[in-house]
Amino acid sequence: GDPGVMAASTLTAGDDNSCSINASSLDLGWRAGEPYTIVVKSASNSLFKLYTSDGQCLGTTSSVLDLAASEEFLWTPTSDSGAGDALFVHALCASGMSEVLAAVPVTVSFADSNNSSQVEASGPSDVGEGSSSSSSSAGSAANVTQGGESTGAESPGDEEHQTDVSVTSASGISLGESGMMLSYSANDEGSISIVVTIARDTWIGIGFSQGQTISMSGSEKGSDVIACFDDQVYRYWVTGTYLPSGTLMPNALCSHVNGITTMSFHRTVIAESAEQIALVPGSAQQVIWAHGEDGQRSQSYHGIDARGGLMLDFGTGTSSESAKSLGSWLLQLHILLMCFSWGCLLPLGAVVARRFRMGRWFLLHKRLQVLGWAMQMLGMLAAMLHCQFYSLHFRNFHALLGVAIVGVGTLQPINAIFRPHPEPKTMMRIAFEVIHKGLGWGSVMMGAANLFIGVVAVLDLGFHTLTAIVGTVVSVCCLAVPLVVLGVDCRCSCRSKAGVKKDDSVVPSLQAQTETDASTTAASAAAAAAVPAVSTSATTVTAAERSV
Repeated sequence: GDPGVMAASTLTAGDDNSCSINASSLDLGWRAGEPYTIVVKSASNSLFKLYTSDGQCLGTTSSVLDLAASEEFLWTPTSDSGAGDALFVHALCASGMSEVLAAVPVTVSFADSNNSSQVEASGPSDVGEGSSSSSSSAGSAANVTQGGESTGAESPGDEEHQTDVSVTSASGISLGESGMMLSYSANDEGSISIVVTIARDTWIGIGFSQGQTISMSGSEKGSDVIACFDDQVYRYWVTGTYLPSGTLMPNALCSHVNGITTMSFHRTVIAESAEQIALVPGSAQQVIWAHGEDGQRSQSYHGIDARGGLMLDFGTGTSSESAKSLGSWLLQLHILLMCFSWGCLLPLGAVVARRFRMGRWFLLHKRLQVLGWAMQMLGMLAAMLHCQFYSLHFRNFHALLGVAIVGVGTLQPINAIFRPHPEPKTMMRIAFEVIHKGLGWGSVMMGAANLFIGVVAVLDLGFHTLTAIVGTVVSVCCLAVPLVVLGVDCRCSCRSKAGVKKDDSVVPSLQAQTETDASTTAASAAAAAAVPAVSTSATTVTAAERSV
């Protein structure tokens, strides 16, 4: 060791608690030139040294300021793992100047050419030998034992849990577009080793969920979730949208080295309790995943694009896309209520107040608005309950805008109660009309727009496309009602105005025609009156002539 740091006079054998090595990152073998994390832990803050049989000596800390409960060493092999290869790992833990603890050495060996590793830990003969219990690997399965005890629980002989297809090994399974990669291998003692990585310095988690659709809670039936938080690996039984208290997984690794996060753990293939989900090789089952933002190692909410799921068969290693959920009945009820409210009733009430001020229009306007207001309040309640049980509150723009619109919509009937009398038209009345009409039409237009923003949110949240299609169709049909009524009224008004203008242009021509007819009548009457006079004159002349 370094002078003055590891120059202690007493060397004592450590155990799993006082000084231990975690080399589970090597379970699936290694490749030359690629870094692998080996963790050394101590019961008290210590300085650490790591030695490997390929001649590497790791650990350069020497100051008391470097004392820590664990240290992650980055081991880079010079050659690929292969049949007959073995790696011996040793570590020292020093919490003071007087005594150094020697960790139980770990041996990683390979039984065949399929990169099937066998990791054993046993104490050296001069500090207490641990009884190593290991069995040969099957196929490409890795067998992990620590301190002479198997890390995987013995598989019970319950026949209903046995399957004809065994767990195989697979690597490089891409978890959607998250950047997370999953690898696994089977162990002879009925357990499975799983390694998950992501090229980010963040927390990561995967889960085994019930049902055929992506759901953190397994459609409320429960999900078996394993997550890497704050350099520890925890296991949770999740039945809602929040993680309950979890249990620390033994012999698991959660490391962050050079911007790469690695989580490795072992679990039994069968379910050991009612709050675990068994792996069923030969059948595709739901695997969900999530990760945090870069730099977030503690538990925090994952973004919309940082979670997902797939159907994975642990018997063949094949995967397929998971079916998307249609959404809870509360979400579907929210969609319908808001479509009828902000798509039909409230806009229709505004159209009545604007275009149909006749008869009992005010009573119709009031009834439409009250009914629309009640439906929007029920729709908001359904959305809040959906977020409480299945999602998170105020997680997108649609939700924030919706709360603002509902707030304005609720103020409308309140300010209408205190409206001044229309006559005489005071300044208070003018101010009321400006505020009431402005907020009313503004909220109606924004409410209609938010219906389609909600459709986009449905797709962004990962729900089935059918839910978005139904929402779009219902929104369009509801909005068509007030638009058709407004269009018909505008058309009738235009026709009425056109008829009035036509009547006004006809009046002068009628008057001229009347005057012409009157003149003609007068002329005819004068001509008729002149005819008898002419006749009389003619008669008189004739008589005179006769007399003559």
